[in-house]
Amino acid sequence: MQAGLDGPVPSKPIVVAGQTATGKSVALCALALDVARAGQAAVLHRSRRGDQPNLADIDAFAAWADEHHGLPTLLVWDGMANMDEYYTLQRRLRSRGRRVLIVGSSYLPPVHSKNVIRVHAVLSRSEIARAKDWLSGFDVPMPSDTSLAVDSSFLAFLYRVLPDTHRGLRRGLAREMRAAESGLEMLSRVAASSDRPRLGAVAQALEAAGFNIDELMPADHPHGELADLSFEARSSAEQLTSMLLVAGCRGLRIPLELPLRILGREGSSRIMELVGTFDIFRLTDNDSGSQYLGTRTQLEAQLLAKEDLNVRTEIGVVTQLIENLRPAASSWGGEEVQFIVGLMDGMGPQSPESSRYSQHYLDLAHAFRYLRTTRRSQPTSI
Repeated sequence: MQAGLDGPVPSKPIVVAGQTATGKSVALCALALDVARAGQAAVLHRSRRGDQPNLADIDAFAAWADEHHGLPTLLVWDGMANMDEYYTLQRRLRSRGRRVLIVGSSYLPPVHSKNVIRVHAVLSRSEIARAKDWLSGFDVPMPSDTSLAVDSSFLAFLYRVLPDTHRGLRRGLAREMRAAESGLEMLSRVAASSDRPRLGAVAQALEAAGFNIDELMPADHPHGELADLSFEARSSAEQLTSMLLVAGCRGLRIPLELPLRILGREGSSRIMELVGTFDIFRLTDNDSGSQYLGTRTQLEAQLLAKEDLNVRTEIGVVTQLIENLRPAASSWGGEEVQFIVGLMDGMGPQSPESSRYSQHYLDLAHAFRYLRTTRRSQPTSI
C-alpha cells in the first residue's frame, strides 16, 4: 500500500477478500485511521452501509488534497463489490490525473491475484488464545471448551462467545448468499443479450451441467420476503441454495446430480467451474469419485436457514429431493438413498426436531409414495 501511495501513478486497487465474519470491515477501518493519523495521505472511508462513492466528490477531494497539501488520497471503500467496480473507478480517477489509491473489500474471488489480500477464516491456536485474553478484558465470559478441537473459524468463535453477534452473523451470511445467487442470476441476463456461441465460461459450465440459462431468472422480491416464499416460488438460484441449506443444517452434502436433476437435466463435473466462482458453495468428492454439493460449514447453514427458510419451505425442499431420487441398483441404494436416509434421521419421528416437522409428515409420506409408485427399484432403507 505504501508503494502505491508514494508512486507518481497510483497502483491497481488493493482488495481485502474473505468470507463473512473474518474482520474485513474492522481491518479497513483501522487502516483508514492509521494512515490518517500518520499523515501519509488524505483519507476517505466509505462503509458498506453507505452508497457507492461519487466520482465527482472523490475527484474534488483528491484535487484539494494534492493542490493544497501535496498528499495523495487513500479511498478505503468497504463495498464488498465486484472487483471490476474498483478497477473502473480507479481508471476514471486516473484519467483525470488524480493520485488516488483504492483499498476495497469483496468475497473470495475464484482466482488468486497479487493485489488481492485473502483473509483466512481459520484461527491459529495462538490467535484463539490472544482473542480469549483480549475479550476477557471486557468481562466477556469464555466457555472452557472454546478451542481448536471445537471449531477454529472466527465466525464460530464469535457465535459461541458473543451471543449479541448472532443476528449480525446471520445477516452477513445472508448477504453473502444473495451475492452468490445474484452471480448465478446475472448469467441469464448476459445470455439474453448476447449470441449463444458467445456465452462465458461460467455460463457454458452452467448450461453443460443442466441449468436452463433462459429460466435462471433474477429474483424480483426483497430479501425480507424470502423466508416466506415456497420452494416453487423461488428463482432457480434460490432453489439451489435452499436445497444446500436444508442438507447443510444437518451436516449433509447433496449428491451432485440430485439438485441438478430438480433444476434441469442430469449434471456434469463441469459444475466445478461454477462452484469455484462462489466461495460459499463447496464441491467435494468421496473415495469412489462421486461428487457432492454443500455449504462451507454446518453452523453457517444453520444461521442462514434461520434467515432464509421456514418450515413449509423446508418440507417443500425435502419433498422435491425425495420425488426426484433415483436409487441405484444395489442393496444399499447408492449415494442418493443414503443422503435421504440421513436427512430423515435429522427430521423424522426419532429426531430431536420431530416436534418441528411432525405436522408435515403426511407431505413426506406422499412424496415417498410417489417415489415408490414411479421407481421400480425400492431399497428397504427407504
